[in-house]
Amino acid sequence: LDLEFMDSKRFYQEKNINNFYKLLSFKIKNNPEKYDAIIVGDDNAYDFAMKYQKDLFNDIPIVFFGVNDIQKALNSKNKHLVTGVAEDVSPRDTLSVATTINPKATKILAIGDSTETSIQDVKSFYSQQKKFAKFNFSDINLGKLTTDDFKAKLRNIDDNTIVIFIAAFRDLNGNSIDFETGVKLVYDNCKQPLFDLYLHGIGSGLLGGKVVSHIAQGKIGSQMVQKILAGTPVRDIPVIAESPNKYIFDYNMLKKYNINKKLLPA
Repeated sequence: LDLEFMDSKRFYQEKNINNFYKLLSFKIKNNPEKYDAIIVGDDNAYDFAMKYQKDLFNDIPIVFFGVNDIQKALNSKNKHLVTGVAEDVSPRDTLSVATTINPKATKILAIGDSTETSIQDVKSFYSQQKKFAKFNFSDINLGKLTTDDFKAKLRNIDDNTIVIFIAAFRDLNGNSIDFETGVKLVYDNCKQPLFDLYLHGIGSGLLGGKVVSHIAQGKIGSQMVQKILAGTPVRDIPVIAESPNKYIFDYNMLKKYNINKKLLPA
């Protein structure tokens, strides 16, 4: 099992992608053993694999997970030797819980940045406007703000606003911020509870919601690879459109914001 890390959240420029291609191309062409399968995680890795499929991975099955662009994931049904599980976030279910917890709220705000994952998740967030028509939807994008302006906007969020944390990992100047620092930046400057769409933020200051688990996605992806290695044709392994999301909340955050557990779903 070989692991090749694109590190594309930090190094997303075309030059860095080209450098990664050259390195991977060299390794593959000088490796006498052909790979039996390729696993790709996240949109950038998927895009890379599709762009260079014939060049680098010709006739090798590709299994993906962590692809936020749902239509892109579903379109894989028509691609040769490609299947996987989409990363389908659950903003509707998370917002349903949030509006139950804060019945006086009139506004719903998403916090995001300019990374590809955030862009797709913010689109999913805005797709819920018709379902929650009585609320005013808006977002704060760190990718369009200085850190000081971002902090100021966070501090001005009032008690009538439900806040969904999506991302805070790339600023106006394109500087990358590591996950823990990004979460802390928002948590330290926003006095409202931070509902979340991903498991990995819970325990770092985020309240929770119906969240995506990358562990669960990885398990499904690995089971698909096992089927392929056992002889099942890729075309007989359907793309999974809905990722296995669960309701998970941080007990310490429930206590901090005095949220009654009876308001939460099972």
